[in-house]
Amino acid sequence: MKNQIANYNRTSLTVKALLLLMLLIVTGTINLQAQGVVAKKANSFEAYIQSSFKDEVKPQQSFTYKKVGDRELRLDAFMPMQSLEKSPCLIFIHGGGWKGGTTKSTLKWCRYLSELGCVTFSVNYRLSNEDKGIKPSTCLEDVKSAVRWVKANAKRFNIDTSRIAYAGTSAGGHLATACATIKGFNAPEDDLNISCRPNVLLLHSPVIDNGPGGYGYDRVKGFWEDFSPVHNLHHQLPPTCMLLGDKDPLIPFESAIKVAEAVKKSGSDVEFYVFEGKGHGLFSQKESELTEPIMKLYYHWHSFLHKQGYITRPKKLKSDYKIVVSKYKL
Repeated sequence: MKNQIANYNRTSLTVKALLLLMLLIVTGTINLQAQGVVAKKANSFEAYIQSSFKDEVKPQQSFTYKKVGDRELRLDAFMPMQSLEKSPCLIFIHGGGWKGGTTKSTLKWCRYLSELGCVTFSVNYRLSNEDKGIKPSTCLEDVKSAVRWVKANAKRFNIDTSRIAYAGTSAGGHLATACATIKGFNAPEDDLNISCRPNVLLLHSPVIDNGPGGYGYDRVKGFWEDFSPVHNLHHQLPPTCMLLGDKDPLIPFESAIKVAEAVKKSGSDVEFYVFEGKGHGLFSQKESELTEPIMKLYYHWHSFLHKQGYITRPKKLKSDYKIVVSKYKL
């Protein structure tokens, strides 16, 4: 009798496991078919990404990476379909001069990459506020805590720790680059045995020069030499894709060249694209999220991630854009 009960329990568990497996397969098939329909109809990169961006988006999940007093600092997240293989990861750091901005402008791109198989996170960090004693260095401290939390929890999210890219715009580009170049500004509770360096950098109008004549010097002049990425370059920089307007008043063009050349000297892949006649920041809140410059930005980021072995190759980009983006020869 006991053997019969044991056999029945084993059979019941097997049936349940098979039913669960079938449900996952069916769900995955439906998702793949839905993406396949979009991909089949889309004859260009623009059509494909627009199909993903057309709906409003909220974070799929949210995780607390650190508590500061009564405040929880969180990561907005999107998970790809379950896979037996480990997934690449992208961590997006929003811009806003260290004192503004939200993750909202990053969420559609994060969701888009999750549809292509990436685990994606967008970092909420404390914004600089002199009245509250919060400095730009606090922003970097929080971002370093966030990326260390992701790496510490890589197994939980099935992340391939050799394929973790950081993306950043404007001040977010500074914070992403600072994680690759600057040793200091770590939270006391952080585990410093966990490296905060990225495996790939995706940068747009990054604030990489905070020295005299660079961005934010008046706010960081007490510690700018340790805070400015271009003043802390070394020969272990990751593959980097950077896009910048050649009329950007906030970022000395020579500083951008120095960063790109340092990446090249590190032996890492580097692509540096220049928007001719453009100033700072392509992510205007008054414009659509998929303007011509934004489309080109995403295309080059997507292509670079493919080149580094993160995601599939993007569909062909239309060539009838008026906006000019040139690849800078290093």
